[in-house]
Amino acid sequence: MKKTHRIIALLIALLCFCGSLAACGGDNGDVTDPATTTPAVTDPADTTAGITEPVTTVETPDLPENLDYDDYEFLILSAGNVAYKDFGFTEEAGTVVDVAQYQRQMAVEDQLKIVITEDVQVSSSYGNGAGYSKIRNAVAANEQVYDLGIIAGYDVTELASGNYLFDINSLPNINTAKSWWDQNANNDLSVNGLLFFTNGELSGARAEATFVIYYNKVIGETKGLEAPYALVEEGKWTVDVLTKMAREVSEDLNGDDVIDTNDRFGIYVWKDSVLGMIAAAGSKCATIQDDGTIALTLYNDNTLAMFEKYAEIAYDKTYACQYQNFSGFDVRKAWVNDQALFWATSTINTALMRSMDSDFGILPFPKLDEKQERYYSTIGPFNSQFICVPLILEDEERTGAIIETLAYAGQKYLTPALYEKNLKGISVRDEDSAAMLDIIFDSYIYDIGHYYQIGRYNENVMNIFRAYNLNFASMYNQFLRSAELKLKTVNKNFEEVLEDWK
Repeated sequence: MKKTHRIIALLIALLCFCGSLAACGGDNGDVTDPATTTPAVTDPADTTAGITEPVTTVETPDLPENLDYDDYEFLILSAGNVAYKDFGFTEEAGTVVDVAQYQRQMAVEDQLKIVITEDVQVSSSYGNGAGYSKIRNAVAANEQVYDLGIIAGYDVTELASGNYLFDINSLPNINTAKSWWDQNANNDLSVNGLLFFTNGELSGARAEATFVIYYNKVIGETKGLEAPYALVEEGKWTVDVLTKMAREVSEDLNGDDVIDTNDRFGIYVWKDSVLGMIAAAGSKCATIQDDGTIALTLYNDNTLAMFEKYAEIAYDKTYACQYQNFSGFDVRKAWVNDQALFWATSTINTALMRSMDSDFGILPFPKLDEKQERYYSTIGPFNSQFICVPLILEDEERTGAIIETLAYAGQKYLTPALYEKNLKGISVRDEDSAAMLDIIFDSYIYDIGHYYQIGRYNENVMNIFRAYNLNFASMYNQFLRSAELKLKTVNKNFEEVLEDWK
């Protein structure tokens, strides 16, 4: 079922105000300051309390009435290359989103008689970061330190196969079939019915890592191009259409007879976007099989076709600019200055559109072809965080009840505040873009292979893309042996984990 525009607002607006985003590989133009973990200040005039009443939701949690946990301190660990701050705001919070977060926290604390605290740790995470080490050490010591984790993808996978996480589906009082849980994550990340990490509205973490295509509406209209929205709705928004439209736009703005970063391009290309494009064809580096094993699935016809089609435009320097290859180039400034028709990037950049005079649109990554049944949106693995629960719990029923209430309240309190106060007429300027966001955020695909860094394909695919190399097969075969060895280890570890959970 499609998410409402207000559900989408929660996801997209959180990227404008919450947390920090580090660069994949450290040279990504699509980043904020990795040293900060507090929300960025947006409109200085936006200091009002905003929404004070929660919306009435159709679904409610299946919880006992009158729960009272006697001022229990519920400690959350948010850690990774990014570390989102969802809790700990005060009533003097400076933006309406901060206030909504505060209201959500106060409501849950009052309802359950608890105190919520959050430990935010921004650190390098490649499978052994702060999120991994802190939870692993606590479990190894047979201690409950944290009640809940919002942990980087590279770390949370190692925690799962190391048997350091609790099966979320086994927690009393949690129903992951409810609308505040991401059903695509549940489906893609379940192992024989066990769910060690997932996503949902408890945290805004997934919002800043979602691949999207920005579209400059003024340039499109000036060039007489068909608006992409109808194409998306009709299922006709494909990589071939993207390429064709991008080739309609290229202009020597300074008159020096050379197309360079001072001029206008059909598309700005973020190197990570190639991962989003492959996922947009429905392809995954690795996939969890029905028997619970993980299989390598990267090399297939859809992957090869999408890589070649996207490279056709991304490697054409007359129409496309891989801007990270140009030291000192400010892609944000150039985009706001109307120097590209499209920008293949992530939702982190929506916030900067406030300073853009020209209207813009937000589009999903395109299909491989019209025969493809649906669109697929994905999350950059380096920037990802997932909801998880440490294995050692003092009170499983209490933990489940608090987590379910937090997730439900995330939908109930934050969604209307973000939509009514922050998006309407500001970050998402028209109903067409809101409809596109419905599609984008209802179409997630999660790639366990990239989170486990199988064959380091998460980096190696980007490396050949950045080098304008078309030999995908050679790259794949070069790292196949290491990929198979890593999968063998992961599957062996998971076999032992599954045995313990029988």
